[in-house]
Amino acid sequence: MFLLILLQSITSLFIILVIWILYKKSRDRTINIKKRLYQIPINQKRIESLIGIFNCLDISIPLKQFNGFVCSPDLLSEIIRKIFILKPRYVLELGSGVSTIIIGKALEKNGFGKLISVEHLKSEYEKTNDEIKIHKLEEVCVCNFSPLSEIQINDKKYNWYSIDYEKIEKKIDLMIVDGPPTDSSRDGSRFPALPLLKKYLSDDFEILVDDSKRKDEKMILDQWSKLYPELKFDHINLERGLAIIK
Repeated sequence: MFLLILLQSITSLFIILVIWILYKKSRDRTINIKKRLYQIPINQKRIESLIGIFNCLDISIPLKQFNGFVCSPDLLSEIIRKIFILKPRYVLELGSGVSTIIIGKALEKNGFGKLISVEHLKSEYEKTNDEIKIHKLEEVCVCNFSPLSEIQINDKKYNWYSIDYEKIEKKIDLMIVDGPPTDSSRDGSRFPALPLLKKYLSDDFEILVDDSKRKDEKMILDQWSKLYPELKFDHINLERGLAIIK
């Protein structure tokens, strides 16, 4: 009798276990389906942005994939739009990559304008310069190797680009802040951009700040808005968020 009861109990537990496993698999599958459904609008927007980019620009050679910090297509599309509308003569890009080529092509289509890009990673600096040559943008784009070094603003230390500010020949009409990457040991890695470069901006400048949905960038933008109340801060709901300062 005891063995029968034990066998029934084991059988019941086995059935419950099988039901639980089936339920979990079904639930996980449902979650994965939901995730994919949520991704459809994002992927659609990416495709639409990429189509717009290639329709606007003369890109005859496929763009090379750089590191894992590539600009989202909707950001690249917005940068092109700004270049066509603002018609900047001098563009500064913090961080390089595919965006460097896209900006160069947009300036080339305008018929004037110069891009200065700074990159702290030697490998990415070399890749970017190779791509500049491949796309024949040497007259439009310059990518400078600018390793990160420790600087201090007020009482806080940052790792910032080793920029030779004396070589900034003209006033910056458009500045794109997409670097340096977030520092896990220090917050506010991109904070120095405005305090150090504000005096080099033209009267009608605009600043584009990528990743404005991230906690670190939100904090930086809040600090900037308090330091420079005369500036106007707008936000565009792109995939990673974009702040526009002017």
